[in-house]
This record gives sequence, C-alpha cells and structure tokens, in this order.
Amino acid sequence: MNVNEEKKKNLHHLFSKNDEEISKVKDIMQEVEQVLLFFANNNKIYYKYYEVDEDDTTLHFTEYNNVDVGKLVFYINDILKFENLLDIIWNENGSKFFDPNFLNGRIRRVYDNNLILLQQTYKGSFGNEGRYFYLLAQNTQLNANTYVISCVSLNVNDNYPKNKKKKFHNPLVPKVNNFSLDLECDENIKNSKLVKMFINLSGYLIEKKDNHIKVTYVCSINLNTSSLVPNFLLRVVKANTMMNVATMKQKSFWDEDHILT
Repeated sequence: MNVNEEKKKNLHHLFSKNDEEISKVKDIMQEVEQVLLFFANNNKIYYKYYEVDEDDTTLHFTEYNNVDVGKLVFYINDILKFENLLDIIWNENGSKFFDPNFLNGRIRRVYDNNLILLQQTYKGSFGNEGRYFYLLAQNTQLNANTYVISCVSLNVNDNYPKNKKKKFHNPLVPKVNNFSLDLECDENIKNSKLVKMFINLSGYLIEKKDNHIKVTYVCSINLNTSSLVPNFLLRVVKANTMMNVATMKQKSFWDEDHILT
C-alpha cells in the first residue's frame, strides 16, 4: 500500500528534493503517529456520543487541549476486504466513495512512497462556503495485520488572499507549529468561495482479526468558522462527517465497484 510504480511516474515532478524539508516532515509525522495511536487506543478519556447497537459501531468524543477529538470504531465482517480498504483510505480521492460532501483530492508533494502532501476540497455545511485543506498523510505497517494511517495539516502559505492572514496553531501536535510550506494555490480554489480549514489530527488504526477487520478512526478538525456558531452545532457537523466513514462497514458498500485513479 504505497505510491505504485505507474502512479509514481505520473507524480515524478512532485517528489521533493529538499532534504531538510523531508527530514522535518518525517520528524513531524513520527509525532503525529504517536499522538494518533494515543487517541486510538485510549478508552478512558471519551464519552459515548452515538452507538448503533446491532453492529457495535460507536462514536465517542473528548475535549483535549480545548479542542474536540472524535473516535469512531466499527467492524467489517470480511477479512478479504483488508487490502481494498487500505487502498481506498490511502487514495487521495478515496473519500468520494463514502462521503457525499467530498469534491476532489490532489497530491501536491511526495516525500516517499508512504508520505505525501494532499489537498482536498469539500462541499460546505454552512451556507455556500465549502472547505479546502492541506494535510500530510503517512501510512505505516505496524505488523502483518495492522496499519496506521496518520494525517495532519500544516501551515501552508498558498497566496490565497482570503486566507492569507490565517495561521494554524495545532493544539495536539506541537511540532507542526514550528514548520510551514510555500505552495501555489490552485486556480479553481482561488476562483471559488472555499475557506481553508485545518486538520489537527486524523487517521485510522486498521486491524485484521481472525474473522473481521476492526477500524478505529480518529478525527479532530478546525472548521475555521465564525465564533458565533455554537459548539454543539459544530460537533453535530463533525459527528455526521465521521459517521460517513462507517458506510464502509456495510455489505452494500463492497458490492459496488470502487475504481481508484
């Protein structure tokens, strides 16, 4: 599960040649992975927000360093879907198969086969303003039956006037706050009403068991909304977005063809 050879040829121009940047990004992602595993494996800090009793799907939230962190746990009762699941989650456009608000994903930089910088866009939940963000994504194989996919936003200076003054402070991964990148914003974003949002932390712990796959999805996002929007409403939006991921537990999801590009 990495950038395959055919895709690597098409992305050749995106491979970073800046050794200092590569080193810093890898150092950041070590911390991101540690923090993600902490939230994925910790059951004591959360309260239950939503549960589907018949299939043991649960969504929990906690407030940590003054931000929401959600944890969704669900099960796929077919271990033969393990590789397909990994491919969908790792693909920059894989979210289109389970999230109706997803618009587009694009790889902006490649650091190695298992570490990339993504740009993704989504339809809006508040009015007509959609959202876009940049995030580092890394996949790590912990053992033959366990993968962790870790994601975090960076401070990206993309010359988009609407968001030029907005600086991202990550309350969960301190190393992120000491690093920034310069990247030219896409023209389709410049010509849109999209607002930049930030991913404090997101990712998956995916474990193949004897007769099922356990998926633990952790997510903490900064929607970059008005301070007038109440927190309970923001949490509803976050919860609905996270529950979209659980679509992948359904047999009907796997009855469809998922063509990845």
